[in-house]
Amino acid sequence: MGDVTKQAIRPTTRSLPLGPVTVTAHGLRIRRTPDASVEDNIVGGLHYHAIVIVLAHDGEWLRIDYQGEPAFIHSDYVQAVVKPAR
Repeated sequence: MGDVTKQAIRPTTRSLPLGPVTVTAHGLRIRRTPDASVEDNIVGGLHYHAIVIVLAHDGEWLRIDYQGEPAFIHSDYVQAVVKPAR
């Protein structure tokens, strides 16, 4: 048998529910389009632990509303908000 590399199992973008997510990065860029290869589409930013509402999935990107306009954040830097058990 060969070596087996263990990889962390990360939830897919589709497994993130629509609705509230919290930012896990220390600063997350908000973009006008789901494209990290250009800088001129950055329209804002979110701080660590900020909560934002996901409206739709677009590949690895999440569509949100930012100042009344559609915008995008990358799914690698957020996690679903867990509601406390009652």
